[in-house]
Amino acid sequence: MSKLNANSVEMGSLTTAQRDALSSVATGTVIFNTTTATGQIYDGTGWIDFGDNGTKTYSVSPSTSSVNEGSSVTFTVTTGNVPTGTTLYWTTNVISGTVNASDFSDSATSGSFTVTGTIASGTGTIVRTLVNDVTTEGSESFQLQIRTGSTSGTIVATSSTVTINDTSMSIISATGGTKLTPGNGFVYHIWTSPGSLSISSGSGNCQLLVVGSGGDGGVCGGGGGGAGGVVVHPSLPLSGPYTFPVTVGASPGISPTGSPCGYRNDGNDSFFNNPGGPWSLVGKGGGRGGGADSQAGLPGGSGGGNSYPSATTGAATQPSQTHPGAPPGWVNHGNPGGQTPGSQPGKGGGGSLNAGGFEGSNPDRAWGGRAQSFPAFPGPLFSPMPSPWQSAVGPTGKFAGGGGASSGASNAEGGGSPGSGGSCIDNTGGGGGGGGTANRGASGVVIIRYPG
Repeated sequence: MSKLNANSVEMGSLTTAQRDALSSVATGTVIFNTTTATGQIYDGTGWIDFGDNGTKTYSVSPSTSSVNEGSSVTFTVTTGNVPTGTTLYWTTNVISGTVNASDFSDSATSGSFTVTGTIASGTGTIVRTLVNDVTTEGSESFQLQIRTGSTSGTIVATSSTVTINDTSMSIISATGGTKLTPGNGFVYHIWTSPGSLSISSGSGNCQLLVVGSGGDGGVCGGGGGGAGGVVVHPSLPLSGPYTFPVTVGASPGISPTGSPCGYRNDGNDSFFNNPGGPWSLVGKGGGRGGGADSQAGLPGGSGGGNSYPSATTGAATQPSQTHPGAPPGWVNHGNPGGQTPGSQPGKGGGGSLNAGGFEGSNPDRAWGGRAQSFPAFPGPLFSPMPSPWQSAVGPTGKFAGGGGASSGASNAEGGGSPGSGGSCIDNTGGGGGGGGTANRGASGVVIIRYPG
């Protein structure tokens, strides 16, 4: 490449493009770059100009310290003593949150760029555009790291931290039902009767609980009523201005009243509606318990328990609900009523956690199915609600216990006690107790919470 003459050394002349096309360049190779009109030497990692002290410098700085989802931040890289045309690499360093490829419009967390400018003062830019998603993640932060050689090479510069502002957490302003702000970072609305959620402004992902009303218990050794079906959505995207109608399933009551043996009533459905979707999230009413004369428990959100061994148990219809058009993520809860073996009368209604069943090994003590816990909605948090309701729901948020069955049996977690005079707690979706007389199922409830 270079030639030794009698009184001089003649360097080989190459353009920058020709130089960069060389392969397996030996350290100490010398050329004259006709593109930049400078003599250059290869130091083992890159080409440097004659007269360069060999010390390379790198820095990177962002155009802003915080960026909203849907917006961009530009990182400017400056170099010193780094030949133009040098390829450098960048990687994302997560400081807080779960910053990953899905947060960026190009789905990349690393890449490369080429240094431009001069060897004395080179430059490069990296633009990162954030995705405007609907996932409530809270603020996240990251840095950009500059590397040589590859995306796993030596880190030569690190930017200051950039915070991603979660625009999906724009504060919702809404009215409807009984509104509570208990100071835990969330706003709650609870409906114990029909109404609506009216969002005047803002958007966000909400947690929703919809519980249908429980079915009545059966009479004359009858089975327990099934609990109302439950649907929960842990991250329901809502925005305003818009009004969402709410229907709360009423207690089915007991008719006919008195002692005649036979069926009473199924529970009623609860709904959270989006007419513009259109879609609805529905908690189905519980099935009524079977009465005397070997009546079957009837199907419902959770099924009713049967009365005597020859009768069938009520199936659970909540698990098969598909809520057409509703945003994905919802989860259904409902279970069948209990089936009586042997000669014992009455079996408990299904609950949101499990099917109706015996209490221990005693076949004459048929419990209602237990209630599922929904920890986002603990009873004591809802101070306007009656204390029996707060106690029944408890600190873990238990809703929709099945009704107990047969004389002397216990109920389970919100479902009605069997026998004369037993009743469940309204607005829990509990099934009514069965036994000597029928007990009504409890009314349903709808609760929603969002950051605020």
